[in-house]
Amino acid sequence: MQRQRVVWTGFKGAPGLTTFYFNDAAASQGAVHNFWSAMAVLLPSVVTISIEPGGDVIEDTTGALTGVWAGSLQAPIVGGAVGGVYSAPAGLLVRWETLVIRSGSRLRGRTFVVPVVTGAYQSDGTLEPASLAAAQLAASDFVGAVTPNMLVWQRPRVARAASVNGYGKPSKALAGRAGSSGVVVQSSVPDEAVVLRSRRD
Repeated sequence: MQRQRVVWTGFKGAPGLTTFYFNDAAASQGAVHNFWSAMAVLLPSVVTISIEPGGDVIEDTTGALTGVWAGSLQAPIVGGAVGGVYSAPAGLLVRWETLVIRSGSRLRGRTFVVPVVTGAYQSDGTLEPASLAAAQLAASDFVGAVTPNMLVWQRPRVARAASVNGYGKPSKALAGRAGSSGVVVQSSVPDEAVVLRSRRD
């Protein structure tokens, strides 16, 4: 499994990081560039998105780094929304769906597209219809271009015994599990604004 990182710069709270996983990341770099180019109509003009030209190879069951991959240099993508007013931690969410079931639930991924301009929202806090449609089209075109190459990764988890911390707060026991991955087959964009608390997603 190969990791493709995308770096966000130029705005309050930057840098940010978006991570994708592929069987063959080099083969999908053009599609990654097209995805962010399509999303750029919602991004403030101060935002620059840079696709790293290479990255790490990861063993999905253990999370161990096993090598590196090399691709090609892609041109940076600059936000192209008319009007530059935005809220730095607010934007929209893309969900990536797989057909894999793990621990009784479907394996899903997500990508935060943050920030987007305030013109992408309606007065009730949902996404403005044209902006929602643009995001949905960008995501579905991306899936069409990269399936069955794009993956969602569930990280491995070390078993943990039940415990009580120094403040008397109990923690439940957690069973250990190996990592796993599944092929992305579909995308969705919820009609709602989201807030990103971390710049690494």
